[in-house]
Amino acid sequence: MPKGQPLSDESSGRFPSLSVILFALAIALVLVLDYRSAGRGEPAYIFGPVEGVVEAAAPPSVPLVDLVKDSLAAAGFDATTFVEDKDETGAPRFRVPTALDRQAPLGKAFEKRLQKNRSRVVKKDKVESAERVEFVWSVRRGAEESVLVVFDCPAPKPVAKKETKRRPARPGQVALVVDDMGNSLDALEDVLSLNRPLTIAVLPYTPYAKQTAEAAYANGLEVLLHLPLESLNGQDLGEFTEGMITSRMNELEITQALTTELALIPHIVGVNNHMGSKFSAERRLMATILPTLRERGLFFLDSVTVGRSVAYEEALRQGLAAARRDVFLDADNDPARVRDRLLELFRVAQRHGRAIGICHPFVETLRTLKESFPLIESYGLEAVPVSRLVRR
Repeated sequence: MPKGQPLSDESSGRFPSLSVILFALAIALVLVLDYRSAGRGEPAYIFGPVEGVVEAAAPPSVPLVDLVKDSLAAAGFDATTFVEDKDETGAPRFRVPTALDRQAPLGKAFEKRLQKNRSRVVKKDKVESAERVEFVWSVRRGAEESVLVVFDCPAPKPVAKKETKRRPARPGQVALVVDDMGNSLDALEDVLSLNRPLTIAVLPYTPYAKQTAEAAYANGLEVLLHLPLESLNGQDLGEFTEGMITSRMNELEITQALTTELALIPHIVGVNNHMGSKFSAERRLMATILPTLRERGLFFLDSVTVGRSVAYEEALRQGLAAARRDVFLDADNDPARVRDRLLELFRVAQRHGRAIGICHPFVETLRTLKESFPLIESYGLEAVPVSRLVRR
């Protein structure tokens, strides 16, 4: 270019473009430096804290050691157990005793407290031994301040494994007692045809009492004496049942009547009460018959003909094996209700593992049992003799 010749328009336009480029580079550098400061938890003027670091509104006003101590206490660690010392390099250190199962949730709360105060955990180590598990955390704020936190946890005790054979869960058990037996051999045939381990309770002065007991025993069924005891319905009602033991008898008369009736029924393993709403509600009266049963090794089944019966409790008190009826199946002759109560008996056994039901040899009841008792398998239950469910 000749000397003194003015710059062309093309040459003069290069300088403004170069200035823009340099200015943009300067801005980019500032942004990069600011972003890096934010990432280290240091003051940043453009970018906020990154990677979970929350920038405080004001610069820290307390030493990091105090901040760590306060944050540990606020997170739920017991401040009275902290041990403050220094590590091998002279850096401050907190040793925090805690349970192993509490370290993780409380440690998370501790980290959150640190983040809110522009501090963070930069390193986590775990040291295990047979006695202890130590979690070593390095806490930093900025480039200068750092504190070690050691969570000191007792190691879990090893559980000795016992080599035991796992037993299958035993199904719930149902015992069903058929009362008032001895009046009909046809009823006995119907009971036997059910092919279930039912228990029959035989009235002592019925025409087929002995024959019924012999046949039931021969077919593997348990036999009870169905002992007539006085009812609250009045003396007149009781007098129509032969062999009724009443409160008007003295102790000798009661014992003699009981002994006679026990001898009438062969193969008995226990006794349950026929009627007896008055007799079974009075402890004094029950105490006159139970010793004889205990001497003969018989159990007593409380038919619970009255809600305030004390027969079961008194039997246990006197050392007899005893049981209580749970569900009464046939207070009426409605087959639908008999079926409902049978299913209720099954549900009781499911809830409690055992249940005892009582019914009578009514035609409707026996027909319903033949149709519905097989449902016991669908309830996961087992039919058993009543002696399997007595308590001692």
